[in-house]
Amino acid sequence: MKIAVAEKVFLAKSPAEKNALDKNPGEKFNVAWFKLAEFVGRKEKERALGVYRLLSHSLPDDAFAAQIEGDLLMAFGDEKAVDAYQKAAWLYEKSNQFDHAALLYEQMLMLKPENRDFLVQALKLYQLVKNDVKIVRCASQLARLLIKHGAVDELNDLMAACAYQLDYQLYIQESIILALLEFQPAQEQSIQDYLTYVVSALERPEYKNRLTLFFAKLSALSPLWYDRACALLRQDKQITA
Repeated sequence: MKIAVAEKVFLAKSPAEKNALDKNPGEKFNVAWFKLAEFVGRKEKERALGVYRLLSHSLPDDAFAAQIEGDLLMAFGDEKAVDAYQKAAWLYEKSNQFDHAALLYEQMLMLKPENRDFLVQALKLYQLVKNDVKIVRCASQLARLLIKHGAVDELNDLMAACAYQLDYQLYIQESIILALLEFQPAQEQSIQDYLTYVVSALERPEYKNRLTLFFAKLSALSPLWYDRACALLRQDKQITA
């Protein structure tokens, strides 16, 4: 009887009340997003996923839905976020939204920072959209990863793939020198070759601040190579004097 009464009360709502509930689907959609954020904030994973599943049917496309799923899983520290992001990235690439796909590979790297494939894919996508700043950042990260894992021979291929203007080349080569000193200090000839080029290039007046910053990093990492860089700088100045 109690259940019947409850049902009867629900069905007996006035037309005005019923219209108030049903008149604005968009408002219900907004409330659902609010509840999703609330559950994430309270770390209630299963309830948040339940709301997401309801919302996913109303999202504009499958790529965006997969991206939101990835964001949600990432908020809970769940590595399954990578699978959702990969699906979203593939769908974005399929629809030629390369910048969206590249950003998702960067998100994946936050969960798996040692994944070379993610870096390579992000780099390729940023090359497609000609985002030079992101190209430099990804190339520098990739160079550091290659050096850390002993794949120094692959650096030439990386530099050939990033044959952009001098300023961008220098950023990558500075990163290469610092990574070699940190992970492969025995590669003295490679360090010397890169250092000779970088020091010579940074002597230009417009790179004065860059040179100071680079030398500060060098000094902190290897006093020996800092002294050698200073010697190269003095040598170049004597030649041009």
